[in-house]
Amino acid sequence: MTKLRASRVLLSTQRILCRNHDAPQLTTGRHCVPPSPPAAPVQLAETYGNVFCIRVGQEKTVFVCGWKTVKEVLVTQADKFVDRPYQAFVTRLCAPLGGILCCNGKTWRTQRHFAMGMLRTFGLANGTLERSICQESQHLQRAMEEHKGELFDPADLLNRAVANIICQVIFGRRFDYSDPKIQQLHENLTDTFVRLYVPWAQLYNAFPALMKRLPGPHNGIFTNFQALQEFIGAQIKSHKLALDPSDPRDYIDAFLNEANGELGFTEENLVLCCMDLFLAGTETSSKTLQWGLIFLIQNPQIMGGFLLKDACPEWNAKWPILA
Repeated sequence: MTKLRASRVLLSTQRILCRNHDAPQLTTGRHCVPPSPPAAPVQLAETYGNVFCIRVGQEKTVFVCGWKTVKEVLVTQADKFVDRPYQAFVTRLCAPLGGILCCNGKTWRTQRHFAMGMLRTFGLANGTLERSICQESQHLQRAMEEHKGELFDPADLLNRAVANIICQVIFGRRFDYSDPKIQQLHENLTDTFVRLYVPWAQLYNAFPALMKRLPGPHNGIFTNFQALQEFIGAQIKSHKLALDPSDPRDYIDAFLNEANGELGFTEENLVLCCMDLFLAGTETSSKTLQWGLIFLIQNPQIMGGFLLKDACPEWNAKWPILA
């Protein structure tokens, strides 16, 4: 009876917290434009000032409003606000190591510095990443051409293309779009992002002791994370078998060379760091590309400027690059 009453309370709270977090759809009309910031925090700021907090359960959320105040927090005094807040969801998923996104202090600085250095080494500095993007765009183009002019949703292909770019840096290889491994990786990542922003996940952070005993869509996040950990763990095992310390091939090889058990350089934390790189890069890049396609469809006069195939005979032989 107690659990039933608790479920009713949570369902009522869910309706209050419920918001629309749907992915962009490739349709025309006024709904294609991203929504404006929620009006409620702005209205509260007019009453309580540019800095105020709201408590939901045991979780306190601080709102910072206004350009000058936001700049003060994120730029002028950034060192004082770099630590991650406590969140029950994150603690259950990442504790005690934290990966890159969810750790604090010296460990966070070390892991962030290492990850940025490896991104430069295996992509940004030597043009490898740029070439990988050009090659992946060809695979993406061929996959789109297979639809032969029929209507289709490009979101799935864009997700796999972006995931393959990250795979090149982390695993040193790409996966074919029909490979069940990349399909499962994509499904787990997509489902995780959807579930992270449903009200059930917000309720978990507010009432963790109760929510972890209740069924609900929030439990799917832990299932997805377990599948992602197993996939990345299998890649790490294969890398260890072929590891050459004098010639690291990718992010995993470089991390294994540094593994000494200090400041997060452990095999368990390597799994979390790889997951963070996927979580930080896949959804954001894919959604950016989806919105780009939407705006190009809505503005055909701009899209025409990208159709260089007829104007440039070498279009198929030479892809555009930044340098």
